[in-house]
This record gives sequence, structure tokens and C-alpha cells, in this order.
Amino acid sequence: MVAVMTKFHNGVFEPLEKVDFKDGQEVLVIVLDDTQDDNWNEWLELANSCFAREWDNEKEDSYDKWREVYED
Repeated sequence: MVAVMTKFHNGVFEPLEKVDFKDGQEVLVIVLDDTQDDNWNEWLELANSCFAREWDNEKEDSYDKWREVYED
């Protein structure tokens, strides 16, 4: 799973960072409330770092290649 910050512009979600997705790949979009407080970005950075620490490790690497195992 990957978290990507985007902006919605002219009917399109535009990533704020480089992404490595296949053309046409389906993604889940969760829209953040625009009434967030001033500390929202700090909380988001903290959450993303915790998420990365939990998922980006050798133990979880085997799950990264699930498509190669299960797709024909």
C-alpha cells in the first residue's frame, strides 16, 4: 500500500510527488477534510513516517510481490 498526497484540479487528482503506477491502475482515494487545523500537515507527516516504518521492512517485502505470485 502506498500513500500519495494529491491535489484535485479541473476534475483530476494530481499527485504532488512522483508515482510509479501503471496506466489505468485503480486506486483508492480518501479525501481529507479541508477544515483541518494548522497542525494537520505535521500530523500527516508523523502518520506517514509511522506507516512507512511498519510496512517498509524485510518481513513485509514478500507481500510486495503478490501480483507476481497470483496473477496469470
